[in-house]
Amino acid sequence: MSATLFGLGIDYYVERRYEEAEPLLLRVVELREARPTPDSDLVKALLQLAELYRATRHLTKAESLYRKALTVSKDLPSADSVTTATIYLDLGLLYTEQDLVQDAETAYVQAISNFKNAEGTARTGLGFSNLNLAQIYEAQNKFSEAEPLYQQAIATFEQASGANSLNVATPLDNYARLLKKMDRKPEALKAKKRADEIRRKSGS
Repeated sequence: MSATLFGLGIDYYVERRYEEAEPLLLRVVELREARPTPDSDLVKALLQLAELYRATRHLTKAESLYRKALTVSKDLPSADSVTTATIYLDLGLLYTEQDLVQDAETAYVQAISNFKNAEGTARTGLGFSNLNLAQIYEAQNKFSEAEPLYQQAIATFEQASGANSLNVATPLDNYARLLKKMDRKPEALKAKKRADEIRRKSGS
């Protein structure tokens, strides 16, 4: 029963029929919490409901559900670093949206640590975590801390998506901006030129 409700709830969520999706997802969480032992299905339901609340700007509810999913996930016998890292990344994004810089920084640091412990399938998540944390440090004028994170984001996206992926262009643009702030204009121009070339080739 919960699987059917969950599928329907996701369909409504994708269609942005949030008022119809919410009671279904709440019921799924209730059913899965009633199981003798928490499992990965409960984590998925908590995360989907959190995404709904994030989309509808009920951010306190979203944070609570992310935190609950994190606790359940860590306690599972089959706990994996990718799930934990992804939840931390989601929390970081949630805090960034609210300008909760210190909380976002902590979440991204945890995401990076867990993604690094995961298998190769987590490369994109690691890239975004590095990129987001670098942006936080750049905004705080912590250029020496931001630079290696931008470099790691570029390298990670290259490994995950290829050297000419659009995912590589974004951190290159950010890195170019940082280099310009550091008065390293030749390097900044080189990074910006490469980002522009990637976009030209992709037609965007």
